[in-house]
Amino acid sequence: MAIILTAVQYGAVAANHTEVVDLLKDSEGRINGCKMRDVITGREWETKAKVRINLATPSSFALFVS
Repeated sequence: MAIILTAVQYGAVAANHTEVVDLLKDSEGRINGCKMRDVITGREWETKAKVRINLATPSSFALFVS
């Protein structure tokens, strides 16, 4: 928990109870964001970032093959 709180203090945005429903790519095909869904409310939004950190589990492999 301390790591995420420190990251937020330095400008990171954190989200809980969310899932990635699609990956966004730039004109060169590089991933530059994702479409996310709040699994509690069903609300969806797009998030873009300069830096990506993959903290996914092996079961999320299907996202990268579609």
